[in-house]
Amino acid sequence: MFKAINFGSTRYKVLMLAILLVSLALRLGLVAYNREANDAHYIVITQIMQNGKLPEKDDCWECFQPKFFHYTTAKVLLHLGLSAENPNKVVDLGSELINFAVGALTLLIIAFIITVRR
Repeated sequence: MFKAINFGSTRYKVLMLAILLVSLALRLGLVAYNREANDAHYIVITQIMQNGKLPEKDDCWECFQPKFFHYTTAKVLLHLGLSAENPNKVVDLGSELINFAVGALTLLIIAFIITVRR
C-alpha cells in the first residue's frame, strides 16, 4: 500500500528542496505583506536604539516582555547603520527581516541535519 521512502533518491532531495524554498518564499511574502506584525514591539526596540539601555517594564506597553528579541534586533539595526528616527518603517521592516533571516537559518540547519542523518 505505501512505498518505502528512499531518502537518498534524487526525487526525495528535490522534494525537500522544493518544500524549503516554498517555506522561505511564504515567510518572505509574510514579511512583505504583514506590516503590522511587530506593532507595539518596535517601541521597545526604538527605545533601546535611542537610549542604549533596556527600558523598565513600566516604560511602555510591551516593555514588560523579555528583551532578548528587542535587544538583539536593536543592536543589529544599529550595527547596520540604521537609526530609530522613522521607527514605523526602519525598525518594523528591519525587525521583520531579521526574523526572516533567523527563520531561514533555522530551516537550513534543519535541512542540513535531515540530509546528514540520512
